[in-house]
Parts: sequence; structure tokens; C-alpha cells
Amino acid sequence: MYTRIAYLGMIIIWATTPLATQWSSEGVGFLFALSLRMTLGVVGFALYYYILNRMEVGRVTLITLITPVCALVLGNILNQEAVSPGVLFGTGFIVAGLLFYEYGSKLREYSFN
Repeated sequence: MYTRIAYLGMIIIWATTPLATQWSSEGVGFLFALSLRMTLGVVGFALYYYILNRMEVGRVTLITLITPVCALVLGNILNQEAVSPGVLFGTGFIVAGLLFYEYGSKLREYSFN
């Protein structure tokens, strides 16, 4: 249970990294955003090593694939960033690959061979 929460937390932290640096470029807002980003970075890496000790390495490395997908979704929702059809097409391939990795063995069980 804790591993799943840590995994999700790490994805959220890494996906929101650009938001922490866009808040302000001057003064207190900049210092706050910088401090927040540094803190989230430390927490993210701590969660990453926590997960590495409790899960398969192959599964943990999939975080690098889901992070851009989460960043696209959050950027679209929070920042109203435009997403082109080509990006959506590529995102679909990433999600399909992740689903195939997760559920591919179950699909082979139900094959008609």
C-alpha cells in the first residue's frame, strides 16, 4: 500500500516540476518556488529509492514514461496549454505500451491459440 502511494507521489512531484518554476521570476515568489522545488526534489528522490527497495527495477523505470503524460495532462488542465494531435497520438502510444507491459501477460492467457 505504501509503495503505491510513494509511486503516485513521485509521479505527481516530477510532473509538477515546471509549475514550481513558473510562478514568479522575482522576489519572494521566486524564492518560494525555488524552495518548494528543492524540497519536492528531495522528497521525490527519497520516494524513488524507497520504491526501488520494494519493487522490481523494470517496473520502477516506467516512471520515466508516465511522467511526460502526467505533465501534459496537468499542463493542459492547470495552464490551458494546447496539445497537438501529434502529441496526443504519441501519448496514446506511451499509455498503450504501459498498459501492454502491465496487462500483456493476462492478454496472452486469453489468446485463442
